[in-house]
Amino acid sequence: MKVLVLGIDGLDPALVFRMVSEGKLPTIASLIKKGVSGNLRSTIPPYSIVAWTSFMTGREPGGHGVFTNMSFKEKSYEHTINNASTIVTPLFWEFLSNAGKRCLIFSVYNTYPVKPLNGLCIAGYVTPDDSLEYTYPKELKQELIEKFGYRLHSENPKELYAKKQHKEIIAMWCDLINRKVNTFCYYLAKESWDFAVCCLTKSDSVSHHYWKEMSTESPQKNVMEDFYETVDTYVKRLIDAAGKDIEVIIVSDHGFIALDYHVNFNNFLLSKGHLSVRQAPLAARLLNKIGISKKNLHRGMVKLGFEYSLENISPKVKDLFQGNTARNIDFTKTIAFVDANSPEYGLVYINTTEMFNGPVLPDEYPRVVQQLKNDLLALMHNGVKVVENIMTREEIYTGAELSKAPHLLIKLRKGYYSATFGEELFTPATLSTHSGKGIFIAQGEHFSTKNEVEYEIIDIASTVLHLFGMPIPRSFDGKVLIDALKGTPATSPIQYQEDVSIIDDIQL
Repeated sequence: MKVLVLGIDGLDPALVFRMVSEGKLPTIASLIKKGVSGNLRSTIPPYSIVAWTSFMTGREPGGHGVFTNMSFKEKSYEHTINNASTIVTPLFWEFLSNAGKRCLIFSVYNTYPVKPLNGLCIAGYVTPDDSLEYTYPKELKQELIEKFGYRLHSENPKELYAKKQHKEIIAMWCDLINRKVNTFCYYLAKESWDFAVCCLTKSDSVSHHYWKEMSTESPQKNVMEDFYETVDTYVKRLIDAAGKDIEVIIVSDHGFIALDYHVNFNNFLLSKGHLSVRQAPLAARLLNKIGISKKNLHRGMVKLGFEYSLENISPKVKDLFQGNTARNIDFTKTIAFVDANSPEYGLVYINTTEMFNGPVLPDEYPRVVQQLKNDLLALMHNGVKVVENIMTREEIYTGAELSKAPHLLIKLRKGYYSATFGEELFTPATLSTHSGKGIFIAQGEHFSTKNEVEYEIIDIASTVLHLFGMPIPRSFDGKVLIDALKGTPATSPIQYQEDVSIIDDIQL
């Protein structure tokens, strides 16, 4: 048996199902007609790196230790970028590899630095740049470049986007994906394998920039649908290359939603006395007094054609202009802060002695939590409540890595996005962001015919192991999707095993 998983970052289920009903996306439509399809709940919050790590490990963030794009260094406010070395638990294909199954792992989020396995691995995002060793075996990288002109990343599209060169942006992204699909098809057809996973990521980039345009009459109105039709052709090519008699699973880590406003939560925490900032430098105050602000400078640079030169200005120079950033926070006097932008949920860290050596002592913690909840739940904008619910990390997560999680998770009203600092508390949003539901489609000899299912991204790992007749680690949070299966997998009892050290036991 062969199992092919196609991961498509940000593929939105509502748009897919609508386009299928309109007679579009013929490959995906055929899979849906013959197989199982529906929604796939993402992680909280639905960051790509968090969701794909849950996909790979079968665990919620409290089990694998990745909660956002970055982690705090121990007892520090300094960051480290999350990558594969951050994950504290095995990936499900390591169990397959250890059992003698040959695996092809292509461009999956958070697989850098690469690990040895029985098969091939091409790391995906968050590999910093193409100069690094991102393949296993190491020699594979040169072959990718020579045969396919393989690249991990495209050029930065910001300048093209500023100049409204939309066709050029899409062409650039499609060129990158096409190189990757050519590569994956080659190895799917050439190599002997049992399990393969191939991830395509630029559907996420396209959606961030063009999702809103679908509801307008702009020239970019059809960009999203055109791109989804292109994705459908990629799916066909990959399935055809994989050969006959395969089990196909399509998953996305999240969907998409349009935004109206950013909520700059640190502005709010500052106004309520929960956050403190250092006084701006004298030079910054003088510049602001004569009307030279960062916003005014930006406008002037745009008019002169130097918009993106601002990105190369050092932090010390940027600090000369009025406006709060994370660098301005006075952590000695700060009770709580929002550390990063995040979709659907705002993430609040309380400045505790345990996590940061901060000023909030254990006996003060319950009072601080309650005061933060009271203030945040009362936040209003345009006559409506912005915050729908606030949950503690203990209400959301379980697992050995719970102490790394943000302390409070703020569920936002639809159309609002959690940000850190801004010129005002609420600022208009230009891009779109992740929603908490991705897509699940599966078709093959061992899958039933069923629509409108509701599964979770953590379920994929357990289900694939069960398809191969392998036991499920008891620490997995995901379940086997028995109702999606037929034949022997559906009638076979689910086996479980205690946790084992794959890293030590892997057989190559």
